[in-house]
Amino acid sequence: MSASGLGSKAAATLGSILDYLGARSQLFVIEAKEARNGLLLKLALFVAGGFFLLLAWLGFAVGIFGFITIKLEWPWPWAAVAVGGAHLLVGGILLLLAKQKFANPVFEESVREFQRERSWLNSHREQQNNEQDIS
Repeated sequence: MSASGLGSKAAATLGSILDYLGARSQLFVIEAKEARNGLLLKLALFVAGGFFLLLAWLGFAVGIFGFITIKLEWPWPWAAVAVGGAHLLVGGILLLLAKQKFANPVFEESVREFQRERSWLNSHREQQNNEQDIS
């Protein structure tokens, strides 16, 4: 094989590698834009859930709920339990919603592509090993 033939094959291989890396980076950018919106929503749900759990803690700790105590003539400990329990319920629901949002993996198309490539490489290696064992 001549030197120019080898050089053109190397250039073609390098071009293919660069095309592949370019396509990978484009896929990464697209998936990052999609993931950004989902991550911001998840973050907002966690912040809101944490805020309501903090309110629940304050409701149980402080226990001063004059309006409910006077209007319904409840003893103040029962008013504290009722308001704190309501905040705890809302906070728990928000955290469960955030947990469900995290069930969907980020960059799932890239992960699937990497798994397909890994599978192909493993089968290709096994095939080469089998060919070496035969010869």
